[in-house]
Amino acid sequence: MKNILLKILNKHNSRGEQPLRIAVVVVLLSFLSPFLFSQNAWSEIEPWNKNLRLKFLKSLDPIVSGSSFGMISDFFVDEKHNEIFVLDSFNNRIVIMNLEGSFLYSTDYSNARIKAPLTISVATDGNLYLSEAKKIIVLDYSGKFVEELDLSTIPGIGELVIQSVTLEGEVLYIGFYGKVAVFDLSKNEFIKFLGEDIVRNARLTVDGDYVYALDTPSFSVVVLDKVTGKGVRRFGTMSGLFGGFSQPVDIAIDTLKGRIFVPDFRRECVIVFNREGLPLFEFGYSRDMTVPYKVTVDDTGRIYVSDTSGKIKVFELIEGQEYVPPTMPRPKPQIVVAKVEEPEEPEVIIPIEEDEVEIIVREEGRLLPVYFEINSFLLSDDARSALTKNAKWLFRNSKETINIRGYADPTGTDAQNMALSKKRAQAVMGYLAMKGVDPDRLIVVPFGEVGIEGMGEEGMGMSRRVDFMVVK
Repeated sequence: MKNILLKILNKHNSRGEQPLRIAVVVVLLSFLSPFLFSQNAWSEIEPWNKNLRLKFLKSLDPIVSGSSFGMISDFFVDEKHNEIFVLDSFNNRIVIMNLEGSFLYSTDYSNARIKAPLTISVATDGNLYLSEAKKIIVLDYSGKFVEELDLSTIPGIGELVIQSVTLEGEVLYIGFYGKVAVFDLSKNEFIKFLGEDIVRNARLTVDGDYVYALDTPSFSVVVLDKVTGKGVRRFGTMSGLFGGFSQPVDIAIDTLKGRIFVPDFRRECVIVFNREGLPLFEFGYSRDMTVPYKVTVDDTGRIYVSDTSGKIKVFELIEGQEYVPPTMPRPKPQIVVAKVEEPEEPEVIIPIEEDEVEIIVREEGRLLPVYFEINSFLLSDDARSALTKNAKWLFRNSKETINIRGYADPTGTDAQNMALSKKRAQAVMGYLAMKGVDPDRLIVVPFGEVGIEGMGEEGMGMSRRVDFMVVK
C-alpha cells in the first residue's frame, strides 16, 4: 500500500502540482481507511519477533446472565474443570463460565462478609478465596460463606494491607506492602516471609521454585526464591519505550514457555518478557483491546486479558507460521457525494462541560491526584481544589470505596519515605473526611518512595503525590 501511494505521488511531482498531490492522498486515505484500520482476528506483534503471530480467539461476556460485566476486579481460570471465575465488583457478584464462554452460574457476594474484594482464587476442592485489604474469606462453589481465614499467626498482621493473593495447591501467597507471606492452608498457619524490605507493592505469580512479584512503585518485577525468601533478580524500568513500564498493574506467567505477561495501564498494552527479564514483544495499543489491567495464562498457553471494555479477551500465540492475511469480511467503503445547499444561519451550540473527575474515573478508574512540596505533607491550594472535586464525585457515588495511595520521591531513606507517604495519604483522608466523606470508604495505602535517583525535578515532583484508585 505504501508503494502504491509513493508511485501516485511521484507521478504528480512536477512544480505546481503540490495541491493535487495532497488531494490525491486525502481521497485515497478516506476511501481506504476501512481497509487500513479495521480490526481483524490477527495482530501484528512488535517486529523483534517476526515468527510470532497473536491470534484473537474470542471475547467472554456473560450477556445471557442478564447483564454484562460491570468492572472485572479479578478472574481465575480453572483448566481442570474448564471454568473461569470472574469477580465482577460493579455488580457485587461472581460469574462462572466455561472456557468456551457459556454462562454457567452467578452468585451475589454482598452477604458474604466482604465489601470490596480485590482478588479471587479457586482451590482444588472448589472453594473460592476472596481477599480485600484486611481479610480473606472462603466461599463454597455456590457462593455461600464458609469461613474467614485466621491470619493472626502472620507477624504484624494488624498493620499490613493485603495487595494480592495467589493460590498454589495448599499454599497461599499473600502480597503485602514490603513483603510476601507464605501461608499453609492445611495447617492454617503462617510459614515465612519472602522478599522482606524488597517488594513494596506485590502482584504475584508463581513459577516452580520462584515467585514473581510486580513491584509497581519501582516499575519492576522482583524474582523471589521460595526457599531462601531472598530476591534473585529484578528487571524492568520506567519508560514509554519498548519493554518499559509506565503503570504496570498485573502479572502472569506461561509456565510452559516461560513467558511473563505484564499489562501496562497507561501504555495500553501487554508487555511480554522471558524468565530472565528480557522483553520479547508487546501487544495491544487499542488494536485488539481497550486498556488492559488483568491477565492470566492457562496451561495450554492461551492468554486471557480483561480490559476497560468490561470483557475478557482470549488470545493464543502462533509460532513459526507465515503471516496469512485475515479472511474476515471487511466493511465496504462508503462513497459520500458532496451536496451543495444554500447557506443557513449557523446554529449556536453551547458545549456541555463534562466533569473532569467523571472523565478520569471512566477512562482510568481513579480520581484526581494531588502533589506536595519536598519533605512536606501540607495541602496546597491546588491540592485542596482537586480534593474538593473528588469529594463531590464521592458524594454522587456513595457506594464507592477508594484506595488513597501515598508516595514520596527517592531522596530520603526508605523509612523516612514510608512515613512521609503515609502522612500525605492521611492528610488527604482527613481533608476528605472534613468535607463529609465517610472515612470507612477511604483506605490509606502508603507506598513509600517511587522512581529513581537522577530522574529530574519534573519526575521527582510527580513522585511526591497522592493518587486514588476506585476499588468498589
